Amino acid sequence: MITEEIKYWIKLLSLPNVGPKTFYSLNHILQKEGKKISDLFQINKQELLVLAKMSNIRHCEDIVQNIFNMSANTEDNNTISQELIDKNVEVILYTMNTYPKKLMGKLNDNAPPLLYMYGNKNLLKVNSVAIIGKRNASEEAIKIAKTVAEKMASEGYNIVSGYAKGIDTAAHLGALASEGTTTIVLPFGIFEFKWKEEFKEIQNLKQDTLIISQFSPHSIWQVSSAMQRNATVIGLSDAVFAIEFEKDGGTWDAIVKALKIGVPVFLSDTSENRKIFIERKEKPIFVNLQELDMQSLISVLREKNYVPTISQ
Repeated sequence: MITEEIKYWIKLLSLPNVGPKTFYSLNHILQKEGKKISDLFQINKQELLVLAKMSNIRHCEDIVQNIFNMSANTEDNNTISQELIDKNVEVILYTMNTYPKKLMGKLNDNAPPLLYMYGNKNLLKVNSVAIIGKRNASEEAIKIAKTVAEKMASEGYNIVSGYAKGIDTAAHLGALASEGTTTIVLPFGIFEFKWKEEFKEIQNLKQDTLIISQFSPHSIWQVSSAMQRNATVIGLSDAVFAIEFEKDGGTWDAIVKALKIGVPVFLSDTSENRKIFIERKEKPIFVNLQELDMQSLISVLREKNYVPTISQ
């Protein structure tokens, strides 16, 4: 159900310069004042500016002007809300019980305040592992990604990835090939999502997949969105497999973020990979991804209580 308050959350998060940290700062001040997000669009400009300055947000005056400009325009918001309903897209706020606790627990004020979802939302509750890597991956790396996904899905883990070409797509397909499940985290708005050709013949997609976006429904792909998406992939996962990466790419950024927040990262045990982490404080777990020892791997995850416990 898209309530009036949710419409205003959607509206605020669609504005330039309003990311998670800005949203949480504004909401914190509003709550202290006994107000809601919707009140931002009802008060006069001067009062709005005072609240914004109290929250110490960046781009304060620009954001206030954008809110004020949108206050009188409800048509676009109602149109988007109806489209969400028509397309069976569910919206969950971080204040709702259905919002994944591990996402907020891992990312804190970088966690998306709102998620758009389509598919099997029960996958938010199950143990999941992320499989990430280069878009322009080698054939060998794509084969490894698919195999790792098949093996982990067979052990009961949901596979999380970002729907990019290369490793991400191989991970999603590997999970589904073994009759497992997968969560697709988009770097663009959920209305822009289309099934790739490789997926169109697969049965039970709605039951075995969950599609998630944190961006405004009609948003297009941007580099910054892809980076934010990577953080959400990590936040939804109990462990990360990085199959192939370049040190200045998005996968590397995701590896570093995961290690900093204590999410186990599994990397191929090569001299090159070990050299990269010699002087780094946070260390990944080096494994033979080509001949994955599932018993040892599950033991590592069990030690961290990351074992499948909830029925899908």
